[in-house]
Amino acid sequence: MAERVITRRMLTKGVAWAAPVTIIGTAAPALAASQVNGLNGWVELRGDCGKKSLIIDGRGTYPDRGLSVYPITSSTVTPQNARITFYLPDGRVDGGSTAVEDSGWSVPVQDGSAPHKPGCTGYTTAYDGDWTYISDENQMRVTSFPYFSVPTNSICSQPLHVIARRSVEVGGNTLVHERSVTLGGATAYSAGMGDDSADAVDAQELVGAV
Repeated sequence: MAERVITRRMLTKGVAWAAPVTIIGTAAPALAASQVNGLNGWVELRGDCGKKSLIIDGRGTYPDRGLSVYPITSSTVTPQNARITFYLPDGRVDGGSTAVEDSGWSVPVQDGSAPHKPGCTGYTTAYDGDWTYISDENQMRVTSFPYFSVPTNSICSQPLHVIARRSVEVGGNTLVHERSVTLGGATAYSAGMGDDSADAVDAQELVGAV
């Protein structure tokens, strides 16, 4: 497998922001392999009942995990402004996010410039790390992964619908696609379970991917 690491110092400047060329909305089955034009790979979402937090975890190894930009046909074409905006229902986030592990991804912060979605607030993380070019797969791969904890109320007593909007600039075009998932199905909440205890839901109901 041919690899070339692209450092931040090698990034080209002045790539223009362009209109989105693709927007895809889909429910996200965990670790699906199909690629779209743009920022690919899956980020796991987990509800932590004890800490009352949503865990955003993009760690892992290729091909099942990891994040990459496709299609890239030359090592001289470096992705710009790769970011993921996580939309959570208004009022469900209690305080600021924290990095569980340092990486090239910024801690998600409330993003007033993100496209509006009714009833939701967007929190954006941006990538400022290095890239590795994989020539035989037409990919640029990130070299570090997002891993954050977001304080979230009622994480284990109410379903949490999350939308992830990914965007990246490639060759002057902005590639955008979206995925969504709901943590905690209706069967996970029975009468009288109004707390955030670990017994409130089946743990399997609190894991998804976007």
